[in-house]
Amino acid sequence: MRMNYQNTIVGLLYLFTVFSWGSAWVAIDVQLDYVSTQLSLFLRFIIAAVIMVFCYQLLKPDERKLTGLDHLFVIALGATNFSLNYLLVYEGIQYLGGSLSSVIFTTLVIWNILNARIFYKVKITMSVIFGCILGIGGVAIALQSPLPSSITIPTLIKGSLLVICAAYIVSIGNMIALRNSKKGISVLTANTYGMCWGALIITATIFLESEQDLVIPYNFSFTTSTLYLSLVCTVLGFFSYYLLIDKIAPSLFSYIIALFPVVSVGLDTVVFNKDLSEQIIWGIVIIFTGLFILLPRSISSNRRKTG
Repeated sequence: MRMNYQNTIVGLLYLFTVFSWGSAWVAIDVQLDYVSTQLSLFLRFIIAAVIMVFCYQLLKPDERKLTGLDHLFVIALGATNFSLNYLLVYEGIQYLGGSLSSVIFTTLVIWNILNARIFYKVKITMSVIFGCILGIGGVAIALQSPLPSSITIPTLIKGSLLVICAAYIVSIGNMIALRNSKKGISVLTANTYGMCWGALIITATIFLESEQDLVIPYNFSFTTSTLYLSLVCTVLGFFSYYLLIDKIAPSLFSYIIALFPVVSVGLDTVVFNKDLSEQIIWGIVIIFTGLFILLPRSISSNRRKTG
């Protein structure tokens, strides 16, 4: 009974993470209609950091004191998962839109596999290589989707490179988060410090741009999208995401990245009344095919471990 209860909790965390991050791409599209990338991120992470500090002070996790090295890794987490990656993603979304950017962001799965090999000596098999080839092919096909006439080939390439670079930075952040978890640093502590450092880094980028417009719009769409991104997608989304690191197999964990484009594209179609192009549909199908080749052994081993 206890094992079934734990599996249910893990399943709910998994579904929540997929939905919160999948829906984030649509909310970002809404937010960027009103403000710049930096101001959008500044508001999102300042609100998230305040919430996290409040929760940290309220709960006060009982754990060992962080060492100087721990603090460096927490700062690195803030840079890779709570600031620099988002600056790149938001810029990429302005070229590509949220749904297509979310599909390209699935290259994170490939970076996770490669970095897990580099940092944690995880073996790369032929099925992993074949799955990665299919994943890259799926992204390439999705990029063939008809785009607005205002988007040229150079801007398409630039947007894609920004999102792919962001995915690699996030992968480094995932390796850091795994290190922090192995060292006994709680998710609440790592995320609180990380979000505060991320907010500081984003704030610094605002002051570095002398022409930055700091006017905050006060309307329903912008306010609700900002609060949704801060609370649901950042505070709760990252909390559930990092809780899953120690609860499921690493490759099954990667399914989160594979599934949220489906949520993003689906919501984008409903919210903005967009048509799904054949290229995006086939791109997603091929990406999923590659992921199903990558992950079956880890799924079965995870079932044996939890069942």
